[in-house]
Amino acid sequence: MSLTKRIWIENDPVYAAVREKFAAEAAKLILQHPFGASLRRRNRLAQSPHWDPLWPRCLAVAAKELELDQIGVNSRMMFCTEEARDAAIQRAEQLWAEELERRRS
Repeated sequence: MSLTKRIWIENDPVYAAVREKFAAEAAKLILQHPFGASLRRRNRLAQSPHWDPLWPRCLAVAAKELELDQIGVNSRMMFCTEEARDAAIQRAEQLWAEELERRRS
C-alpha cells in the first residue's frame, strides 16, 4: 500500500496531523484567490461534447501570457483580483476566436 493512499484515501489516524496541515495551507491559499473563472463552458458549436473542449486551454494560455497569479480549484481558475480574472477571460475569448478561425481555414 502506498503512503499517499494511507494518508488520503484510508484516512490512517497516524497521518491526521499531516492531513490537517495540508488542508490548512490549502484553505489559506484559496482565501488569497477569491475570484474564479470556470474552466467549463457550454459548447457553443455543437451538441457533443457538452463542454467546450477548447476553453480550458484558452483560459490557461491567457493566464500564462498575462503572467497572472492563479490557482486551480474544482474546475475553476482562481485569481487574486477581479481585474486579473476579467483580463484572463477577455484574452481567452480572443484566443478561442483565433483558434476557431484557424480551424476553419
